[in-house]
Amino acid sequence: MDSDQKLRVSYYDYLSGNLKYATNESGSWNYTTIDTLGDVGLYSSIAVDSNDKVHISYFDNTEYDLKYATNESGSWIIQTLDSIGTVGVSSSIAIDLNNNIHISYYFMGMSYLKHITNESGAWVASNIDSLGLSGGQGFATSIAIDSNNKLHISYYDFAAGDLKYATNKSGPWVKTILDSAGDVGYYSSLSVDSNNKIHISYFDRTNRDLKYATDVTNLWVTAIIDSVRDTGRYTSLKIDSDNKVHISYMNYTNSDLMYTSNRSGDWIKNTVESAGDVGRFSSIRLDLDKNVHICYYDATKGCLKYAHTNSPTIVMNKINIPLHFDLKQNYPNPFNPSTSISFSLLSQSFVSLKIFDLIGREVATVVSEELSSGDYSRQWNAAYISSGIYFYRLQAGTFTETKKLVLLR
Repeated sequence: MDSDQKLRVSYYDYLSGNLKYATNESGSWNYTTIDTLGDVGLYSSIAVDSNDKVHISYFDNTEYDLKYATNESGSWIIQTLDSIGTVGVSSSIAIDLNNNIHISYYFMGMSYLKHITNESGAWVASNIDSLGLSGGQGFATSIAIDSNNKLHISYYDFAAGDLKYATNKSGPWVKTILDSAGDVGYYSSLSVDSNNKIHISYFDRTNRDLKYATDVTNLWVTAIIDSVRDTGRYTSLKIDSDNKVHISYMNYTNSDLMYTSNRSGDWIKNTVESAGDVGRFSSIRLDLDKNVHICYYDATKGCLKYAHTNSPTIVMNKINIPLHFDLKQNYPNPFNPSTSISFSLLSQSFVSLKIFDLIGREVATVVSEELSSGDYSRQWNAAYISSGIYFYRLQAGTFTETKKLVLLR
């Protein structure tokens, strides 16, 4: 979220294998493809600096590298930051008070937690936790920076199944095991409050619970927040201006997007959306009015979604953000005499949806207008058309796709 309370979202288009970026800074959602070189964009993390410039870390699944993209110079610039081994899985990015970039990430080849920064003017990478070469130090990492420009990182020890924490607040890196009760620490998310206290949400893979760790009392305390079976995956945590905690996560049993907060004192849990398989890869942000904003993936519809509150309540407004242009198969098919044709628009476009017969003659125009990005459905009534095989073609900007439909009387 930028200084004007506008949202910036990085995400992976699994169909094209591209890194993409969405923002509503102009008032409506606009989308940009940032990197198309190979299978790129997995495990992306985004941060906005004090000049409202965007910085994204992500994994190149073709070259197995850590990559970085920014629009700091006006146009998008892409860099490979670390290419030694398989690096960049589950990266997390943060920006310090001087607009220096800090990225924590996992070096899969040697099972290290690593950190890279441009603080000195050039990118410098270092190992933070390399204990246990047969383990997985640094997986599922999350990084945040306190008001003293000190770094705080939560991460998962894959071999031991522990939640771990590293900080350089006293100078050298100090590593601590926060929770070792079972297989814990997966999907961790860390934030720092205004008193420089740490808050971490994470998933307990043994008991399938959402858990929370904090040092607000100067001692680390862990607690179970939601113990409904198989809940707490894809967790994301942020702190509001009153130092209250807000967490989005997935109930994997019901495939629901969940939200919980302790702003009223007790942890109150709410279901944000339960329509289909929703809640994966959620990311939560808070604006200056303490409104909640959550982006997440709808696996049923194959789209990025956005839920937000207009006031500090639990009532969420939800918006579909298409991942790409798409033309769905009509339903029903075969049909008589009408059928529904659905399509998705990645960006605002002039849209043409027409019906053609077997020899290419146009028999109907269903859509011919400018439409904003989003999901649409249009009916075609073929009451006066003969039975047979027809084709429907969607054109939106440079996107064109044709599918077959059957009118059967």
